[in-house]
Amino acid sequence: MEPAIGFPFVQLTWVFRTNSDTIAVIRRLRRHSEGGCSGPGSAVNLTVDQLYVSEATSQTTALRPEDATSIDELVTAYRLSLDTHSGEKDWSRDRASMSDLVNIAELSMRRVIAMTKQIASFRILPQEDQIQLLKTGSIELLILRSVITFDKEKQHFLDPFDPEETSAMKLEQLERAEIGTGLFEDHMKFIRSLVVELRADETTLILLLVIALFSPDRENLLSKDYVSGQQEKYCLLLKRHLESKYSGGAARVLFPRYILKLTDIRSLNEEHTHVLLKLNPDGIQPLMKEVLDLCR
Repeated sequence: MEPAIGFPFVQLTWVFRTNSDTIAVIRRLRRHSEGGCSGPGSAVNLTVDQLYVSEATSQTTALRPEDATSIDELVTAYRLSLDTHSGEKDWSRDRASMSDLVNIAELSMRRVIAMTKQIASFRILPQEDQIQLLKTGSIELLILRSVITFDKEKQHFLDPFDPEETSAMKLEQLERAEIGTGLFEDHMKFIRSLVVELRADETTLILLLVIALFSPDRENLLSKDYVSGQQEKYCLLLKRHLESKYSGGAARVLFPRYILKLTDIRSLNEEHTHVLLKLNPDGIQPLMKEVLDLCR
């Protein structure tokens, strides 16, 4: 049986910085995307709505079998993680406080961990690196996961198969819990930029989550070069996934827009960190105390 990932009490000291590694990946990947696309009628000058309309008669590029297999591994890992349940108290969403939100997020964190255990390229990392990537990336991973669970029709957050009556987090409940922090507006702006403006599908969001997971600029990594290579691999998978859905011109426009969302989420990371470090850790569940370094 695979040993469970533990979370030692390591001080969380990362600060917001430009993700130079991700920008470098973008530059390298643009070599694969070069072509004439700067004219007035080109894809780069189209709005997202126009890009989607233009795809009705556009030719796409089928995924290579090995790419389809790699993407299927990630999607399957995400869906299997939904079977993970928490044995802790079921926290009420009504009149929830910021501390309650952290406890509610524990199940999402458990599901992120469960997902990573199903990804072969993550499992072969030293356990120290697995822990470091999960801890220092926890806020970003939880935010990206919240995008996947957001239902724009019902205006709430809910994992499939979870009971809506007790598990759905309504927007008004989230806003009330985060009042005075300034987090709600920026969080929802980020979510809507992906769900409404870019119309990201589940596979795209899962790929973004994995790209964020394999961030080589996390502190104290033993396998930085390997992590960097994996991030680039998953960036290429995202690019090829987009090319399988949209024409080459549209994919070239959408791909950097998605990748640059990873720099946006660093700002959200910083905002959330500042708020969370002010919380009283009393009453916070042990896993979340350790992941968010709220142990004082």
